Amino acid sequence: ARRAVVLDPLNPRAFAVLGITLFNAGQYGESIVARRRELDLNPARANAHSWIGSALYLQGRFPEAGREFALEPVPFLRRTGEAILLKRLGDVAGAQAALDQVRSAESQVTFFQQAEILAQWGESNLAFRALDAAFSAGDTGLSNLKVDPMLEPLRRDVRFARLLSRLGLTAAPYDSRIRFGPRPQRHGAGSPEFSHEGHRHERNRSQDGQG
Repeated sequence: ARRAVVLDPLNPRAFAVLGITLFNAGQYGESIVARRRELDLNPARANAHSWIGSALYLQGRFPEAGREFALEPVPFLRRTGEAILLKRLGDVAGAQAALDQVRSAESQVTFFQQAEILAQWGESNLAFRALDAAFSAGDTGLSNLKVDPMLEPLRRDVRFARLLSRLGLTAAPYDSRIRFGPRPQRHGAGSPEFSHEGHRHERNRSQDGQG
């Protein structure tokens, strides 16, 4: 990915791929730099703001993350970030409203994004239900399953390894040097219900950085 930006320094897609690679490796600061360069080259690129917001969130830079999510032009990606961040900031109603909008996104399969939200909320059972639905729906977000830092709270659960196996993947070794951000809060009664409604996928954040 680094070689690609050297060979083609005016290609925003090359910086998107580099940013994704760095993000999934836990190198959030470098990832932000790469995605901002992508936006310098093409301010209209979809999902770059979402990824930058997620990197800022995982660094604990919550106000900056909120501002970045607000700039994301893809509605269900913007609301995914907001659902995660608002719950962390204690706005339970706002977070739930954002999740509901992710679930009801038209012409999108959002099960993978639902799983990211629920994993960060500490709702592991519901997160795995969302991932099972993603598998059944052929959600392309699952191509990022093995390395997505937003799913780190699920990684040591045996169900995670089983899902990787169903996808023909093997679990990545745990690397304690990688910082996966704020610890998710856990909740008891009153947990949100999982939505089994899905729609045809048009744009997923795991593909070419184009959400």
